[in-house]
Amino acid sequence: MKPIKRLRKLGRRVRRLLAPPRPRESARPAARIAAAQPAIDVPTLRMKYAHSPLRFEPDRFVLYRIIGNDLYPRHRLGMSRANVEFILQHEPALADCEKRWIVNRIVDRAEERAIIDMLERHGQIYLRIPFVEADYDRIGWNIACFVDPTFLLSAPNPEDRRLMSEARSRHDKNAYVMNNNGARNVALRTGRSVAKWVLPWDGNCFLTESGWAEIRDAVLAQPYLKYFVVPMARSIANTDLLAPGYRPTEFDEPQVLFRRDAHEEFDPHYVYGRRPKVALLWRLGVPGPWDDWTSASWDQPRPKLSTEAHQFATCGWVNRLESGQQTLEGYDWTARKDRGVARSIAIVTLLDRLDEQSMRRRLDPAQLMLYRDQRLDLLRSGGPGEPLQEIVAAIEADANAAIALGTFSVLDKTGCAPSGNRRDYWHAAPYWWPNPDTPDGLPYILRDGQRRPGTGLYEPGSEEYDRSTLQRVFEGAAVCALAWRATGERPYADHGAALIRRWFLDAESGMNPHLDFAQARMGAKSTVGNRVGIIEMRDLAILLDGARLLERAGTLSGADRAAFGQWLHAYRDWLVNSAHGLAERNSLNNHGVYYDLQVASIAAYLGDAPLLAATFRRAHARLHIHFDPDGSQPHELRRTNALHYCAFNLQAWISLAALAERCGEDLWRSRSRPDSAIGRGVEWLMRFEGRDWPYSQLEPFDWARLAPLKAAVACQGADTAPNVLELYRGAPAHSADTGIRPYWYL
Repeated sequence: MKPIKRLRKLGRRVRRLLAPPRPRESARPAARIAAAQPAIDVPTLRMKYAHSPLRFEPDRFVLYRIIGNDLYPRHRLGMSRANVEFILQHEPALADCEKRWIVNRIVDRAEERAIIDMLERHGQIYLRIPFVEADYDRIGWNIACFVDPTFLLSAPNPEDRRLMSEARSRHDKNAYVMNNNGARNVALRTGRSVAKWVLPWDGNCFLTESGWAEIRDAVLAQPYLKYFVVPMARSIANTDLLAPGYRPTEFDEPQVLFRRDAHEEFDPHYVYGRRPKVALLWRLGVPGPWDDWTSASWDQPRPKLSTEAHQFATCGWVNRLESGQQTLEGYDWTARKDRGVARSIAIVTLLDRLDEQSMRRRLDPAQLMLYRDQRLDLLRSGGPGEPLQEIVAAIEADANAAIALGTFSVLDKTGCAPSGNRRDYWHAAPYWWPNPDTPDGLPYILRDGQRRPGTGLYEPGSEEYDRSTLQRVFEGAAVCALAWRATGERPYADHGAALIRRWFLDAESGMNPHLDFAQARMGAKSTVGNRVGIIEMRDLAILLDGARLLERAGTLSGADRAAFGQWLHAYRDWLVNSAHGLAERNSLNNHGVYYDLQVASIAAYLGDAPLLAATFRRAHARLHIHFDPDGSQPHELRRTNALHYCAFNLQAWISLAALAERCGEDLWRSRSRPDSAIGRGVEWLMRFEGRDWPYSQLEPFDWARLAPLKAAVACQGADTAPNVLELYRGAPAHSADTGIRPYWYL
């Protein structure tokens, strides 16, 4: 019952957005439909029908029932099959009506097989619309529809609105998997060749003998009409329908019956949970409570009236069989609200599970994510015409320098985190300075873009903290792994593995898996670190590629791999659950991208498909926040070193896009525009090369930093090998402060 309690609690918060307003009159929907229907030109319709070939066709009916996925918690799992079985066992023969079925993109292969077996045992005619994994894998997210996509990231937004937005961001995935209107149109189009009257109805519709008689009599009495609206009742228990003389007293959203020459079909742009059938009722001018329903800014616009509007009659009734969730049925206000909430939760739950399965099929945790094996192969074999010994020699020199420095531990720092635990990572906030106007320097003040002495990489005084030694671990392990890959010399791999073991795995000296004291404000009342300190672990992705190479070399053993995996699991949990991590995740500038890069790199290394899929979805939302239509970066242009941060942010995006490409996800291309948001960002920045920068930039800027950006845009996810020697000679090395990894062109 816990999910239902949660639904009821959340349901109280979605009154206006997920359900229609409380009806002001007590009339049942069927009565409202009949009373509000405007007059139609019956004589003209009679005359047209009298001169139509349809007049001479027998009044035969074909009823298609569409069997879809069970969507928990809106439905009980297995309920679709149970309802089909109930219909096959208990529904009477319907005069002049042939019954058929559509098995509609059921994702559970075993459940689909069980339903088809049952239909075949009963001699039923059916069509199967298959769920094709490869087709689903190609469907992207829908983010551009949001006027303000920041609410997909920021915590303060109401939970009800977040739930609706989560479902809306999966609109195209919903359209494919649930395929409500797509299957209805298949039934309608196929049925036109079978019978004069077509009923493309939901799979849980049940007709009693008397209910069908009323429908049939009304159609035969008014064959000049192309549409008939059939009110639908809800059943709490299927067995209620078997009682003699059963007739419902309350009705809900109706089903629609079509004459086969009717022009209207169902609009596939309206998806499950967002009025797929109501869109047709609006076009036909069928009045009802849906006329008062409100729309969110991202909803499809309400359609215009059809040229065949109002040419319908209301007749008979049909019953919707039980969903298996009795507390969600009924006509009271609470049930309506809870159904809407359960529906949205069910959509998100099923589609996220499919995304996780898709990611699991595409993900190979052992493959390199930032570096490329095809390019590294060139280092051993040499490129066409000329061996790349110049690059190999540079890598060996860097690896030898790393070996000469030895290994590192968090115990090496001269200072200590405020916790008193020397194994806690510790670094002071670089841009926060003592207040010169107070005796004790409190509270510290921000000087954006001006680093305090000792907080820069490798500078004097930095030995008090862990930042410089951590970076030496990242780069040293990665470069040693590259040196082994280029030369096959085991000492390089031995040292790379030793760096990882001492910093992360040693029982006495290993770093605790959190950043609680990163970028703490020295002298502040609270010396706990700041969420922005998480960015100091941004080069973890480089280290993890190094670890993959060291595993291939055999110097990082299976036991080492397991221990390192445990450390990464713990750090991942801290990233996604801690107050620091949650705040950094919602950051709207480069910190958010570097957070996603860390989380995605860990998830890829651990094979965590659910977390990886969620991170890439969040990254798609960020693209619409970080780049204006002209390619400028509004959040970075506010900084005092705006040029640096524009390039720094783009570098994060390029690294994240490279990692995503290795996992079968495309961050370069957007569904809302044919071009790339990242590409627009690089092109915008390149306009200022050789010109005056019109924004703030306190420090000198090296325009050679644009080389990796230009090269990435030229490839845009393609795994082709660039001219690595030319790129090496053009910009051989960059500071770690730039976000550019060592030997980035490899």
